[in-house]
Amino acid sequence: MAMVLANSKIDDNDIERVIPLLQTGAGIAPTKRFTDDADVVSAIIALQIASGVTPVSRFIDRQDWTKSLIAVQIKLNSRTCTITIASPAVVSLATHGFTAGTAIRFQSTGALPTGLTIGPTYYVSATGLAAGTFQVSLTRGGASVNTTGSQSGVHVVYPV
Repeated sequence: MAMVLANSKIDDNDIERVIPLLQTGAGIAPTKRFTDDADVVSAIIALQIASGVTPVSRFIDRQDWTKSLIAVQIKLNSRTCTITIASPAVVSLATHGFTAGTAIRFQSTGALPTGLTIGPTYYVSATGLAAGTFQVSLTRGGASVNTTGSQSGVHVVYPV
């Protein structure tokens, strides 16, 4: 699923475009029209449940709509990967479909190997790019990241 939330704020005009796209990605019949804020909140909560994001509350304020939808999109786009502890690190992800320069981020239920952290944007390197593996750099076209130490948990990668 392509990123539909390119910016960090969704205005009212975007809601009727973004939510149906996310619903389709989550396997939910798309809502054709939202009559009020309660319809939007119901759709967001249904998306959270369908995508495995735990709803914080049955009441989502307007200022939290964007954050909630981005969490759903990340969950829908996330794919489990493995990462070697090596120089350079190699990320394995079957049929990832990434091209050189694709911006990605990592999440983990534990700890990423030293050299990678949760939060920063990394870029898929042209070096070592194959159908099921890739290397990452901190800048487009930059040197591939080396990893050391240990790691734990399940790692996921998603495009940004």
